[in-house]
Amino acid sequence: MATGTATAPARNGRAAPPKFQPGFEPEVIALKAIPGKGVTGYSGDQVLFHLTDNRPWYAEIYVAQKIEQARIQAGEPFEVSKVQKQRGGRTITEVDVKAVIPEDPTPSQGQSAGAGSSPRETANRHQLDPTPSRIPVATASVAAPAAVAPPMNSHGETSKMHLTRCYQDAVDVAMAAVAYAKDRGLMIAPEFADLRAMAATICISESGRR
Repeated sequence: MATGTATAPARNGRAAPPKFQPGFEPEVIALKAIPGKGVTGYSGDQVLFHLTDNRPWYAEIYVAQKIEQARIQAGEPFEVSKVQKQRGGRTITEVDVKAVIPEDPTPSQGQSAGAGSSPRETANRHQLDPTPSRIPVATASVAAPAAVAPPMNSHGETSKMHLTRCYQDAVDVAMAAVAYAKDRGLMIAPEFADLRAMAATICISESGRR
């Protein structure tokens, strides 16, 4: 299992996360951003990545190239580990990366995707199959909810009908007031606010009598 190095100096009273170093045991990680940032350190040119758990990873240039060649995206899990290889008659140790392919669910009997099919082939076959799944759906008759009658007052009026009548009565009162004022040589013009006040007075007065 890969382990981090010694804790970096604290910043703002908080310890920096340890550096990530791949080990011989494969470990699944994910990177915050790809590509990384080119840096130069004691080991020469490297690429700085940050894991999704905030650990920094100073990877060699060839490792960054492997990540790019594997088409690994930011946030996508992949496997990383140290491996030993024979090269030029000697054993060398290098870091290897491998994309993680999710396993396709095992098809049940009668729905086999085909013997020897790989998860990727099975997924492609499911995607290209133009025949929609025909699953019988049980239908049940559901009784429509019974209509609820709106509340009415003692005159058999709903709230909307009552309010409309109150405004009509207010208009009649206002027109009578205009005619009376005209006979007395006065010119008045009621506004909507006046009609609203009169309608409210009529509604309240009638509600108080019931």
